[in-house]
Amino acid sequence: ESVTVGNRLKAMFSPVQVIQVDVTANDAETHLLIRPEAFRMLFYVGFCVYLLLAIVISSTFGVDYGFNTKDNAILDTFGMNNICIYFDDPPFTYFSAALWIPLLLCMLSFFATDSFRMYDCYRDDGFLSKGFMIFYACCTVYEVVAFVCMIQIFATSPEENLYVHTIPYLLLIFAFWTITFKRYLFF
Repeated sequence: ESVTVGNRLKAMFSPVQVIQVDVTANDAETHLLIRPEAFRMLFYVGFCVYLLLAIVISSTFGVDYGFNTKDNAILDTFGMNNICIYFDDPPFTYFSAALWIPLLLCMLSFFATDSFRMYDCYRDDGFLSKGFMIFYACCTVYEVVAFVCMIQIFATSPEENLYVHTIPYLLLIFAFWTITFKRYLFF
């Protein structure tokens, strides 16, 4: 198969592909090609859309609900704003958690399939050490917890409890780094 932009995009954004279906008598055997990185790429594209929606909705309609980039708890506490201020006020908070769930499922699918891939490399190829596998597994557990806990920022506003609101966001930011770092060490 030739290497074209279309084929590369298909590989990048198609996490599961049916390779072959063998039918014998009353049974079928399906062979799948699973690309863990495609789940992660789908998350990143979805997350960019999510951020764009948060910015547009909060900037356009949030003023009526108290959204203010010049006076908010994040700016008052830390001295500067960050992207999460667009998640903090209605009307985006009314549906932000519902939009987060599909993104979370993409990342949980990545973590699960990536863990299978890593274990397979550890068992078959022998080039991964037990220490690296333990490190990789610990990072993965941390990342799962960080991505799941992120939903807390939609439930608790910074005005209610700044730490309960901010800590999950900081965990997520660090998880983005650990994902990249462990993948760098693997490749």
